[in-house]
Amino acid sequence: MKKILSIMALAAITMSCSDDESNSEPEFFNLNQGSVWVYKKYRINNEGVEAFEEKIDSVTVSGTQMFDGEIYSKLVHKEYSGTNLVDEHDEFLRVNENGSLVNEIGYIIHSGERNYTFSYDRIGETELNGEMSYSLQEVKDVVVEGQNYTVYPYVGVFDHFYDDYLDGVATFYYFQKGIGKIVQHGRYMSSPIAAEEYRLISYNLKYKKEGLNVPLFCTGSARLQNSQRGSLLKLARCLYYVQSYNCLIFLFCLLQSLCEVLYRLASR
Repeated sequence: MKKILSIMALAAITMSCSDDESNSEPEFFNLNQGSVWVYKKYRINNEGVEAFEEKIDSVTVSGTQMFDGEIYSKLVHKEYSGTNLVDEHDEFLRVNENGSLVNEIGYIIHSGERNYTFSYDRIGETELNGEMSYSLQEVKDVVVEGQNYTVYPYVGVFDHFYDDYLDGVATFYYFQKGIGKIVQHGRYMSSPIAAEEYRLISYNLKYKKEGLNVPLFCTGSARLQNSQRGSLLKLARCLYYVQSYNCLIFLFCLLQSLCEVLYRLASR
C-alpha cells in the first residue's frame, strides 16, 4: 500500500510539471495579461504594389478597464519607426456572450467561430458616407511573413451613399484560433485597391490556468487521519503552484511536502 501511494504521488508530480500546453481546447481569443503580438505595417498603392512602411506595431495586453459594467482587456499599441516611438494608443476588447470579440462601443471586431453579422453606418471626416457590413467567411490557410496559419476571415463590405466612395470589400481581419489577429487590412474608400495592412511577425502568448485537478491520490482519502489529509492538501497546494507558475521555482516546496506525506504514511 505504501509503495502504491508513493508511485501515485510521483505520478502526480510528473503531471504537474509537464509543459504549460495542455490537451484542453484553447480559447478562440487570447486576452490574457502579458500576451504580446508584433506586426509589420504595409502600404498598398493604387497599382497594387505593396511596400513595408518601416513601421512596427507592438501590441501588449496590459490590465483591464470597466465600461458600462463590463470588464475589458486593455491592449496597448506602440508603433515604432526604427527605434523611435511614433504612436501609442489603447484598445479595449472583451469576448461577449456570443463568443464575439467586441470593443467598448459595441462594435464586433471578429465573430469567432460563429457567423454573427454586424453592420454600422460609416462616418467620414464630416458626414455619413455609407454602410459597413461584416460577416465571417470560410476558414482558409494563408502564408503571412513566411508562416502558415489557418484563419477565420471576418470581412467588411462597404455600400456607399455618395459616388466619391467605392463599394466592395473595405476591411478584413484574419484571426487564427488560440493565437489572435494575423492580418488587419483596411482599404481607402476612394480607391479600389490602395490600403494599409498589418501583418503578424511574432507573438508571445500567456495562457490561463484552469486550476489544479486534484491528483488521484488525494481523492478518496477520507479514511486518512486528519494530519495526513492536511499533508496531502499541502502537497496539492504546492502542485497547484507548480502548475500555475514554474516547476523549478516550487520544487523544494513540493519535495518537502511529499516527504512529509510519505513519512506520515510510513508511520501508520
